[in-house]
Amino acid sequence: MNRPDRPRLPWFIRLALNAADSIKQFRAWRWGVHYEYMFLESNGKDLESLSKYVEEGRLSPVVGSRVNIRDIEKVREACQIVYSGKGGIGKAVIDVLG
Repeated sequence: MNRPDRPRLPWFIRLALNAADSIKQFRAWRWGVHYEYMFLESNGKDLESLSKYVEEGRLSPVVGSRVNIRDIEKVREACQIVYSGKGGIGKAVIDVLG
């Protein structure tokens, strides 16, 4: 996010975050996975670049659970898991169509 005051983290926090990221990069490399961060603004240009990456197969979302909106109990369970912060790996997807 672009804030007018341009906040910055203290150097020791940046150092700790970079060290933690290095560990994650090593673990990803060990499994043959490459990742990078993308900080996006909410605009059409960035959404087009994301859709291009998905179409090219360079970006694939990880889906942890998928529920139909007609099954309200499953929707509640999925939302509660996300709300509790114990969602595990992947995103919770609620199918609206179909």
